[in-house]
Amino acid sequence: MLDSALAALASRADPSMLLMLLIGVISGLVMGLIPGLGGTAAVAILLPVTFGMEPASALALLIGALAVVHTSDTVSAVLLGAPGSASASVTMLDGYAMARKGQAKRALSCLC
Repeated sequence: MLDSALAALASRADPSMLLMLLIGVISGLVMGLIPGLGGTAAVAILLPVTFGMEPASALALLIGALAVVHTSDTVSAVLLGAPGSASASVTMLDGYAMARKGQAKRALSCLC
């Protein structure tokens, strides 16, 4: 069991896996910025790309995209008043009002 865990950990340090993870993170950030596209839509858009890939690389791409979508959908919720997911709709209630008052930087930062 320990051998399997160490083999899985070693495969995550492979440069091609890290590259796929980085590509997934960047594409997830971009898709999260577009209002209405959430994690499910990101997976649906990236799924055809993964058909010709190795399973581990495809999984790294999808996990990278899905992990950061909810981080970047806050931007469209605060600045445009259009949440990309249900979790961003709560942020939109206070953040959009703050952005209209000229405090968009404060609404987008973690320190309030």
